[in-house]
Amino acid sequence: TMSAVEARAQLIELPMSGAGDLTAHQIRVVQLALRDQQCYQGSINGRWNAATRSALQCAQQRTNATEPEALARALALWSADTMTSRDVAGDVAPA
Repeated sequence: TMSAVEARAQLIELPMSGAGDLTAHQIRVVQLALRDQQCYQGSINGRWNAATRSALQCAQQRTNATEPEALARALALWSADTMTSRDVAGDVAPA
């Protein structure tokens, strides 16, 4: 069965410009994912700065994701109510 966290998990909505509605915590999660793609070398500071925006473009090219949702899925950017986890699976296997 699905856990409560998995039931509430949603993709982090990546903004097209600016930081959108992302919290500093969510931006840190995005920065970590971008570092995993070898696109971001900056500090994990929760700031939506030029380095983060540039890294996002790098990740789009590496993953061939043209839409923000596709990129969020490619980077496994899942957010739950009280925690953000890149480990929550996108698909839940039947019990």
